[in-house]
Amino acid sequence: MALYFNENEHAAVSVTERVCSAVSLAGSGIVVATFIGSTSFRKPVNRLVFYASFGNIMANVGTMISESGVHRGQHSSLCQFQAFTIQWFLPADSLWALAMACNVYLALFHNYSTDHLRPLEWKYFVLCYGLPFIPALVLAFINTKSNGKAYGLAIQWCWISLSYDYLQIAVFYAPVWFIILFTFVIYARIGLYIFQQRRRLNKYTVSDSTLEIQPYRPRGAYTNVTEQPECTTRDEQTGERACEPSHGLWNNGNAQLDMSAATPEVVVAWAYSKYAMLFFTALLITWVPSSVNRLYALSRHNHHIFGLTYASSFVLPLQGFWNAAIYITVSWQSFKMLPYKILQSSPQAVPMILSDKSRMIGRSILNSRILKRLLALVLRLFKV
Repeated sequence: MALYFNENEHAAVSVTERVCSAVSLAGSGIVVATFIGSTSFRKPVNRLVFYASFGNIMANVGTMISESGVHRGQHSSLCQFQAFTIQWFLPADSLWALAMACNVYLALFHNYSTDHLRPLEWKYFVLCYGLPFIPALVLAFINTKSNGKAYGLAIQWCWISLSYDYLQIAVFYAPVWFIILFTFVIYARIGLYIFQQRRRLNKYTVSDSTLEIQPYRPRGAYTNVTEQPECTTRDEQTGERACEPSHGLWNNGNAQLDMSAATPEVVVAWAYSKYAMLFFTALLITWVPSSVNRLYALSRHNHHIFGLTYASSFVLPLQGFWNAAIYITVSWQSFKMLPYKILQSSPQAVPMILSDKSRMIGRSILNSRILKRLLALVLRLFKV
């Protein structure tokens, strides 16, 4: 890297990579913690973002290393590990965007409900992490006398060596852009159909607070649907659950709806696709600058411009941040309610917020006298 840029530019790229990686790791941590800790965050879109977070974390481990792998040398274990993680996990995000597009397509054109889509998740997981693993593993064993190892120095970090620059396009950028274009074709088909149904969609409002895909039924079956109570809290004295109005896909939270105005599968796809399109947009923001940088360098015999290299080092580590931002947008109502429930509830009621798997841990922590006193002090402060 020092051969291409001066010391200040070198430091700017390195700091940017690490700061952006740290921001993304924090975002991925929020996704993982809230998804595991509370069932209110486990909406269909969030489930795929949660699975994608594992790849984001591993990719950020690689980008966080930054130029340290370069300084250790091409044959060092740190350099080879960094190159392997970047090659494996960075392209996986585009596959998760494709998985979201497939879910929208299946819900719209094949009447898939949540029950139908959930069994596909393990297949998505294998596909999104299994496909990029194959070239990443193969490249780790490539070592020729003329060019050396395939994994080596690649300007801002260790990745596919510049002596194998054609492989950077063949096994990284070309597959990613093929997936992006295929995803765009799916959304174009979905958008065209939804555009044709826009008059029906405009006749009522779809709530975004619960992106839960419901099974398809004949159009007349949804006429005059009323609110159904959803039991979310437990009364402390009676021990019975208190029910609150549900704001799902099939009601607007205020009045009865005549669902004959539009087909239910269009409603589902529209509610889901709004956030899936955000995921796709973040994908473009991530890959356009880095792809332009790579194509320019390839056309100029590996001559690199600092501005393009810096833009690439800025956007690529931010995959986890964008995914977390979309996750928070989808779950904004849940995020607003979470601190309210924690602060307004007694210590004995806090475990009710957690999922079944987390309640035992929560109860053991809350039994601590110190924590009880601290929580009581916080509640007094808020009352003041």
